Amino acid sequence: MRSKILNSDRRRQVSRHSSSFANAWFRNGRRRSAAREMGSGRACRQSGSVLVLATVMIFALFGFLGLALDASYLYFHKRNMQTAADAGAFAGALEKMRASSSTAIVAAAKQDTSRNGFTDTVAGVSVSVNNPPTSGAKAGNSDFIEVIVTHDQPTWFMRMLNWNAATVRARAVAGIGDSKGCIFALNRDSSNVNNGFFVNGTTDSTIGCGIFSNANFRAVGGGCVITPSASFTGSYTNQNTDGPCGPTGISEGVPVVDPIASLYSMPSYSTCDYNNYQVTTGSTVTLLPGTYCGGIDIGGTTDNVIFAPGSYVLAGGGMRITSSTTVTGAGVTFFNTYPDTQMNRYDGISINGTGKVTFTAPTAGTYKGLLFYQDPRVTWTANNGTILAGGSDSVYQGIIYFPSTDLQFSGNSSVTVDGSDGYTLLIGYNIKIAGTAHINMDFSAIGGSPLQQAVFAE
Repeated sequence: MRSKILNSDRRRQVSRHSSSFANAWFRNGRRRSAAREMGSGRACRQSGSVLVLATVMIFALFGFLGLALDASYLYFHKRNMQTAADAGAFAGALEKMRASSSTAIVAAAKQDTSRNGFTDTVAGVSVSVNNPPTSGAKAGNSDFIEVIVTHDQPTWFMRMLNWNAATVRARAVAGIGDSKGCIFALNRDSSNVNNGFFVNGTTDSTIGCGIFSNANFRAVGGGCVITPSASFTGSYTNQNTDGPCGPTGISEGVPVVDPIASLYSMPSYSTCDYNNYQVTTGSTVTLLPGTYCGGIDIGGTTDNVIFAPGSYVLAGGGMRITSSTTVTGAGVTFFNTYPDTQMNRYDGISINGTGKVTFTAPTAGTYKGLLFYQDPRVTWTANNGTILAGGSDSVYQGIIYFPSTDLQFSGNSSVTVDGSDGYTLLIGYNIKIAGTAHINMDFSAIGGSPLQQAVFAE
């Protein structure tokens, strides 16, 4: 009996334990199920966030890629437009130098932008030409031309961002500026080493401006040539580069054109005021402007010769000063030509005496700045060159123009020894510096440089 009771109690205990275990297992199962459900929700939410983030990143990546590609294309297009704008502004500046009308300036500028692929009113291109410029550093300056090229360009990848087109704009400003050169050797034949610009000797020369040679640059004999720049198209030789000697900047450039070909011309004459004029004696002799057929010859024992202000036409025979006579002429211009059609009677100018010679060009009037002018019709020979020398303190202030004959020079720009005032411009077929030369570019006496060139400003 007792055994049955014990067995019954054990069954009840086992049943209670089983029931407790089942309840615990059920409760734990519910907890695990709830945890799984919660984890699954979080995973779903995290997956959705990653998808959204990835979509945004891909969209941004394509946006940046499109921006980079479109920007590269627009930059390339702007470079082409800038070339056209530069060409147009420079063409307008050249017309401005020729004193052309506003209509001609605009036409020239637009013609050159068109030649570079951008024609006004064609394919959405707009070309504006302003004289004077309407903006920038040169705004209101009538010496400068402003060209603005505008073109709407379609985009490609940026359309994804609703950016369908971009306006590309290029601007250039060019105008009239002073030339940086004061020596121009125009002969383009470099086969002879002495053609072009040639220095021979042991003396020093200070040239405060650029040298342009359409042939060679040659400095031999040990002399020191000090100059800020030298441009040549043939060969370059400089035997003295000690200290400041030699050009600061050297470049093999392109040939330059005659810088004053259109600025001056030969005056007309019909009769001779003087024939084969000679000065050989006297204390002080004064010469008057006029036409000197057969030229002028100054020599002998004359102490002083004064050239009165004005123009002197040398119709054959040239001019010679070979003595120790002191010669002066302020406000003078010498035109060297030949009578009628007799070019064989042309002769150069020879100033190689020991006396001091001081010639200065006019500071006003038609021939402002012009000191010597050789008739451009004259052709080169080995014997019709010009020598401008005289005493070591001789002064030649003005434009010295011998475009088709040789020019040999030694002299100064300033009446003050080693002064920085005054100016001298040498234009010759071949130019030789023989002796000491001190050349400046102070044009204050004539209100600015007579040599102008087209320059870029912006």
